[in-house]
Amino acid sequence: RKSWRCGAFPKCAKHEEQKTYVSSSDEGNYFTVGTNHAQADCELENDIVKNVLFWVDCIRQLHLVNTIILPIASFDDEFDENEAKRRCEIMKKFLMKQCENTYSVKLGDVPNLMFDQGAGDGILRINATTTNGVKLLQKVICRISVGDRFCQGHLGTVVPRVSQKILAVLQKLKQEFKIVKVDHILTRVNLQIKSEVKLIELQDSLIYWSEIGEILYFGEPGHSVPNGNHNLLADFVVLCPKWFISA
Repeated sequence: RKSWRCGAFPKCAKHEEQKTYVSSSDEGNYFTVGTNHAQADCELENDIVKNVLFWVDCIRQLHLVNTIILPIASFDDEFDENEAKRRCEIMKKFLMKQCENTYSVKLGDVPNLMFDQGAGDGILRINATTTNGVKLLQKVICRISVGDRFCQGHLGTVVPRVSQKILAVLQKLKQEFKIVKVDHILTRVNLQIKSEVKLIELQDSLIYWSEIGEILYFGEPGHSVPNGNHNLLADFVVLCPKWFISA
């Protein structure tokens, strides 16, 4: 929100401002408005670096594989069409430069930028007072979800009742713990829903909730819980992903 509103001359086309001062004989005023434009652009660029590129770096430092960033600009109605487009072009230029930066490439795990092909500048714009852009955003997200192998089979499908009950147990556990062992979850599930849920059923459910971002689980179906020479992360579930990422 801050970066989109940053700068001068909202709801005003840039060429109209220039026309007003070109016809004026006061060269001092013309110089002042030109300086204001440069200062507003500088503020906008600094704000993009601080509030947009900063998060791109945070995502990169997580070392996630095949990460996709879909840039979206809100408060489209705060500016004239030309000004809004110009700002999006600046943000796109900075994003592309950041992801193509030699230093970032050397560090690896550079996020992939995904731009809206229907927008002239590639940045999807959302109106703050109407639903303009929201429906298009929904279509874009659905298209990404259907095409992504991690989301295939999730979109539009009914969540099994046992998975819903397991989620309810996880949400209660979240009030007590941030990380919990799988065998503890299995015990709590069977106690609360009064049904014998098998380990492989629990693991399938944990994988599902992990893939859509509700929790973090690194195990696979059929993984044995008892300690041994194996990936210890598979024995635990992170109930608070945000806490884990920021830790």
